[in-house]
Amino acid sequence: MEDLVQLANNMAIYNKTISEEGLEELKPSQRVKQKIIAFSGAARVGKDTFAKSIIKQLNLHIPNLVCEKYAFAQGVREELQEFIKYNYNIDAWTEDDKEKEIIRPLLIAHGNARRSLSNNKYWVDFLCKKLNLPNAADVAVISDLRFATTKDDESFWVKNNKGLHIHLRRYEEKNGVKKIVKPTISFEKQNESKLAKCANLVVDIKNFDNQKDLQIEVESICEKIIMDNFSWLSK
Repeated sequence: MEDLVQLANNMAIYNKTISEEGLEELKPSQRVKQKIIAFSGAARVGKDTFAKSIIKQLNLHIPNLVCEKYAFAQGVREELQEFIKYNYNIDAWTEDDKEKEIIRPLLIAHGNARRSLSNNKYWVDFLCKKLNLPNAADVAVISDLRFATTKDDESFWVKNNKGLHIHLRRYEEKNGVKKIVKPTISFEKQNESKLAKCANLVVDIKNFDNQKDLQIEVESICEKIIMDNFSWLSK
């Protein structure tokens, strides 16, 4: 996890650049007051696990902060929930792996259609409406940052709001050689290297045989991230 030691310095450089130039590029409705922590990475890499864990660590170390998990795909599911339930008798928020596979193509197609018809801004604007509500959280932890193709995409919105973008990758290790597990979904393949390049931090995490060992590793990494950015988070 040697990349972690670079996080504090990267954030200092990053915040200086964005505070001087980035916010001017955003329209007022896309500016948010929250501290943003956003996770990107391929399907099943652990984005949701990391999001939940970093909220847990934030609650432990900075208990006065109100933290909440958000997702760009939340809007996709909200818009398709009635259709999916009526036609397939599946909940759009299902946790069943087989049901997820059935509805995933539909969710992706709808999400991409909305993006294409709005110059990639639709889901960013959708989330901003939630973040700009009076009772919104102090820290927004986003579990599904997926695009870094144009200046209007999610990754650049996070940067322009002085947020922290963390890209996750899984790896397998055999005979002391680490091999990164590559994405299998087409749009993830197209965005993987771009997201890693845009991120403040790239975290490589080992494929563990059991969930307990994975959870211990994730919580350790999340605690390190918070400690390295304590002053930024507690302002």
